[in-house]
Amino acid sequence: MTTAPDTGRVKGTPGTGKWTSRTYAFTAAESDPALTFTSQVTGTRTHLTCTPMIAAVHAVEVPPAVDKTVDRTALGTSEAFKGNEREKSLHNAAAACNGENACTFRPDPRTSFRYYGQARVIGETFINCTRNPLEHTRVLQYSERSHDSIAQTYSNANLALEEVARLPTTGDRAEDVKRIKARPMATQFALAYGKTWQRPWQWFSSDQRQINEKIMPGEVSWVELQPSRERVEGWFVSNKEDYRLHTVIDGPSRAVPDRLMQRTGPMTETEKQRCVADRPTTTTPVGAGTPASSADKGLQEIPAPTAPGSRAATAVPLR
Repeated sequence: MTTAPDTGRVKGTPGTGKWTSRTYAFTAAESDPALTFTSQVTGTRTHLTCTPMIAAVHAVEVPPAVDKTVDRTALGTSEAFKGNEREKSLHNAAAACNGENACTFRPDPRTSFRYYGQARVIGETFINCTRNPLEHTRVLQYSERSHDSIAQTYSNANLALEEVARLPTTGDRAEDVKRIKARPMATQFALAYGKTWQRPWQWFSSDQRQINEKIMPGEVSWVELQPSRERVEGWFVSNKEDYRLHTVIDGPSRAVPDRLMQRTGPMTETEKQRCVADRPTTTTPVGAGTPASSADKGLQEIPAPTAPGSRAATAVPLR
């Protein structure tokens, strides 16, 4: 494509030129692609006074729609780059961040979101098989943990998680507390999260609630939890900007409260069968159908009381 004639150009004075604008759209096949312009002019031509020129390049990234149905236990594969070259493993990039101020986490708000997790039953299910309403109080305890794509990438490749790549996402409270203090990447992520969303990040959460229940006859009572969670996607970037490590972290959110649903409802068929089941008992081998004999009251000697300070009772026969 050649430059269009510049009708306003004055001889001897550089003109503004007649630039042709073009827009191109393409779908990247990988994260952080490199866009390269290659000239089709392969040799010099005597009638050309200028080589090919490109100016005012402006690139706008349109991220794909966020898939919020991805489970927190399958956050995808983390990728590491040195410059624009993909690394074969995550080790070098994670090791480059293994210092207090060695890396900065850069969250991507476009692909980060908060959500409610799938409901689950916490505590026991109470079934009222009696003929009267039941009222009681019980204590419920529940907890949430975090997940990260780095650990899942190692796990999917059947590799042991290296020390430098460990984030506090084990689900073991004591181990995660230790990693929060010892792992610089955990601090780098938490600082960037707090700066971006103006609230602190929490790697795990727990709570305890006292529930008062009133269960009507023939009904069942249970409690469901929908935890409030948050998913953050972004890059750990070394301060030298030579290494970049793509990471997705999913953890309990402080943005909105958890949902606790106290529920009652009719019994299932299995629960109804359980309620009409015979109670444990045994047989009477001899005289099962014989009427009961006379009372033995007053026929046997009443033993003296053994408790200190008590008086012995005197048996008085009835007439």
